[in-house]
Formats: sequence, C-alpha cells, structure tokens
Amino acid sequence: MLYRYANFYLWPLGRQEEAISILERVLAFDPLSVVTHWVLAYFTYAQREYDRAIKHLLAIIDKEPAFYLAYCIMGLAYSNLGMQNESIDALNKAYEHSPGNPFVLGMLAYGLGKAGRVDETQRVMAEMQNAAKISYVPAKSLMFGWAGLGDIQNTLLCAEQSIDDRDPMAVMNLRHEPALDIVRDDPRFLALLRKINLQV
Repeated sequence: MLYRYANFYLWPLGRQEEAISILERVLAFDPLSVVTHWVLAYFTYAQREYDRAIKHLLAIIDKEPAFYLAYCIMGLAYSNLGMQNESIDALNKAYEHSPGNPFVLGMLAYGLGKAGRVDETQRVMAEMQNAAKISYVPAKSLMFGWAGLGDIQNTLLCAEQSIDDRDPMAVMNLRHEPALDIVRDDPRFLALLRKINLQV
C-alpha cells in the first residue's frame, strides 16, 4: 500500500523526497524487493542522483540479471554522467533481454545520440518509425531518440503526442525526466505540463 501511495500519488504531485523516503522505509522491511529497488532507482535517477540510482540498479541486476528495465535506466544514468561507452553497453544489454521493445529502442536511441553516434541513432529511429506503421510504438519512445539527438522541435511534438495518447507513463514522468532537460525551460513544454495539470 505504501509503495502505491509513493509511486502513484506522491511522485506525480511533485512530492519527490517524501516518496523516496517512504520507499526507503519499504525497502528496509523487504530488502530483496526488486520492484522497490527499481522504483527507487528511477526516482533517484529522476532527481539527478545518478550514482545513487546505479547502486539500486546493480542490486537489481545481482538478483535478476535479465531485468531489462534496470539496464535501461542504468544506461540513461551513465549517459548523464558522461560515461557514454558504459551507457551504450547497458542499453545494448537491455536490448538483448528485450529485443524489439520500442521502449528499449527509445532509450538506446537516446544513448547513441548523446554519444554523438548519429548514424546509428538514425537507424534505430527508422526502426521504430517503420514498426509504428504496423504496430503501436509509444510517442515517448521516439521522444527519447529526438532528445538524444538534441532535436527540440521533434522532442516537443512527441511529448505532446504522448499526452494526447494518454500514455500513463508520460503523465507520471514528463515533469521529472532528465532526458527532457533540453526542453525543460521551453515555454511550449511548460504549456504541456499545464495541459495535464502538473505544477511548473
């Protein structure tokens, strides 16, 4: 119950420190909980506490080596620490454990873009765009790729589409996601947050 309260109520309302504190209490009672480690990892990543996030992610991988989401956030954290080779290694590992997953492809595109590997980024973006012709690819996945390339206009367009699509993870994470720091102060992005009644 406390986990749900922290994740689905406190965090979207911007009460980040309170949410993290509650989850740390939950983890103290159940230190082997992969889910609690995962949510804490994402929350601390979103707070730009990348080393702290990586500590939780390594704990997850130690227990569940195939938990692809851990490698996704680890790749993002390494990227934002400037450790681009480690980032791409982690993101490729995520892809190995969940091939074809558009969420993973979006993260991989972000990491490649941040590393300046533009041709590879564009190939991953094309893979997602082609997949979108025959199956659902969340706009948020493409948003990450555009953000990695530093393309503000397309990042904003995909962020708006994710809201229009009522992607629940967009509502949960747009306000805090470090990958969106390139548009954080853009008036158009602030207008998107107001559109879903999030504080700016």
